[in-house]
Amino acid sequence: MTVKYAHSKKQQLFINTLVFLGVLNAFEAPFASMFGMEANWYSVIIDCVIATMFLIDGISLYKRELPHGKETAKRYLSLSIISSIPVELFLFMGLPVMPLRFIRLIRAYRFIPEMKREGLLNELAVIPFKLKITIAATSAFFAMHFISCLWPMIEPKAVSASVADQYLNAMYWSITTLTTVGYGDVTPSTNLAKVFTMFVMVLGVGMYGFVIGNISQLLNDRNRYREKAREKIADLQTFMKHYKVPRKVQVDTLDYVNILLGKRLSDNDSQIIADLPNALQEELTMYMNIKLISSLTIFDGIGALCLKQVAKKLQKKSFSPGQNIITKGDKGKEMYIINHGKVDVRDGENSLVILDDGMFFGEQALIKHTTRNADVISMSYCDLYILEKDDFMNLIELFPELIKNMDTTLHEIKTHQEELKAKQNAEANGNAKGQNLKLAS
Repeated sequence: MTVKYAHSKKQQLFINTLVFLGVLNAFEAPFASMFGMEANWYSVIIDCVIATMFLIDGISLYKRELPHGKETAKRYLSLSIISSIPVELFLFMGLPVMPLRFIRLIRAYRFIPEMKREGLLNELAVIPFKLKITIAATSAFFAMHFISCLWPMIEPKAVSASVADQYLNAMYWSITTLTTVGYGDVTPSTNLAKVFTMFVMVLGVGMYGFVIGNISQLLNDRNRYREKAREKIADLQTFMKHYKVPRKVQVDTLDYVNILLGKRLSDNDSQIIADLPNALQEELTMYMNIKLISSLTIFDGIGALCLKQVAKKLQKKSFSPGQNIITKGDKGKEMYIINHGKVDVRDGENSLVILDDGMFFGEQALIKHTTRNADVISMSYCDLYILEKDDFMNLIELFPELIKNMDTTLHEIKTHQEELKAKQNAEANGNAKGQNLKLAS
């Protein structure tokens, strides 16, 4: 069972520090043991402070885990007690306990309860891509580090060199052997070293295959939705070519599908959450809507609470080209926000303005309680979000910033409308001059 705890910021900082120290000790312990690093007064103080921190954490972890399982709680406490042994103090006192420095490797266990708390050690756990890469890279580095620390003990011919030179030569040998490159400039001279080298070579082949296989799997997993989307588009293109669909319809269809798949994780987002309880489905659908609407102009700079409330109220509807969305004279019951597509706002035969992604319409009838003053016709395949009148009025009352954003967008629409009228007038004047020239000739 995965048990989650809500840590305060101070507790989380303390735990993160312990995890970092555990990793640091996993690096330092074999290095200090194999290269015979001497204990001194400041290493004793540092080790005692760290040991005390792990002991305090172990007692706290024991109390926290005890209600959920005695065995797990006892195991964590035992590991904490062992990892809190002040080995540096014993060495400073002259006791021959150099190999006990390896005890500090146990401090890296602090990863385990944190990974369990985050639900990353379950059989069905989904580990984020970046975390997988980090774990793989860290594991590979520590494997090379441990082998490098063992090499000077097994192959003692370079003991006369400095510690830095010994470690660098050992790491060089470790990498060339594990990667099966083996330049031959660092070679074993004793039987024990030869056996160790053969073992590392075999281990390197296994590691190489394991790493390559897992990285390929990671990349495939990361891009699987993208690959599915490409397959869907390829199937759609084949379908349209087979049935000789007109070029314009092909372009419109592919444009719509590309926009849809670009904004969503996949083409079956709703199916992914279909087996969850209704309450969870509603919650997740709300966050899906937030992801889709947060980039629209009307919601620029809107707070998270407002976005959540809007996302809960929105309903999505699609329209085909030439379909009437609003009819002049009808009673206004909702406003529309364009997620994707273009619509033509018309008064009879005259086009007043063309609206596209991120713009909205139909709000005037809600605010002024009047009937629709224009027709709105879809010019392409459109995805619109619909906000009912009561929901709209409640939202602008709770979040006045929505009105400010609407005013900004309306100003953009008005500017766009004026530009369109100026263009139409220029074209009309040009046509009139052309007609006059024909009559004059």
